[in-house]
Amino acid sequence: MIGRSLRPRGPVALRLTRRVRAELTVLELAGEVDLLTVSRLAAGLDDEVRHGDSDVIVDLRPVQFIDSSGLHVLLGAQRRLARQGRGLGIVCTPGPVLRVFELSRLLDTLDVVDSVREFRRRRVSSLARRRAARAQSGDGGDAPTRAAHER
Repeated sequence: MIGRSLRPRGPVALRLTRRVRAELTVLELAGEVDLLTVSRLAAGLDDEVRHGDSDVIVDLRPVQFIDSSGLHVLLGAQRRLARQGRGLGIVCTPGPVLRVFELSRLLDTLDVVDSVREFRRRRVSSLARRRAARAQSGDGGDAPTRAAHER
């Protein structure tokens, strides 16, 4: 059975540590993210979405295993943060957890990077491109909306 061979032996556990850094919050996970532990991740992300005001990084480097329930929670948090103009980044290094993101084709969708520094670099670049696009449109970026209302 494939799932059984990917999951480490021993009791299932997940530890979540929250750290606030300049302009972002880091949620570091350690252990396993699966159906039995995903509620802890969901609660931590939900708290950040509701009460935070910065980008969020989920550091999965110490995580040994993640399943589709973990991916589902990450995708939901990313969608909710994007609606607020905030970003979600996933820090993950080569190994079985990164392989799950690769096989799911979620590396770009979830902005999976190998360090917090790389996430910041990408985020600054993305924001700069958006500002340039708004400046180029000449009206702060809402010209398509205004044009649609005028029709």
